[in-house]
Amino acid sequence: MKEPVGRVLVVDDDQDVQFAAHLLLSRHVAHVRTEGDPERLPDLRGRESYDLCLLDMNCSRDGSSGPD
Repeated sequence: MKEPVGRVLVVDDDQDVQFAAHLLLSRHVAHVRTEGDPERLPDLRGRESYDLCLLDMNCSRDGSSGPD
């Protein structure tokens, strides 16, 4: 079996989603980073490079209506 390669960043304010994404993706890619605060994206991207970023576009308290 080949060694996993790649770097993925998952940004979601729900810790359960972060945990599940990390469990699933870490079987397929070499490095999975999770973050709960989308405001940290510029800093994270400045320090590391990622092949893929999965971003929750609705990161706010009670923000399930979709307009975010």
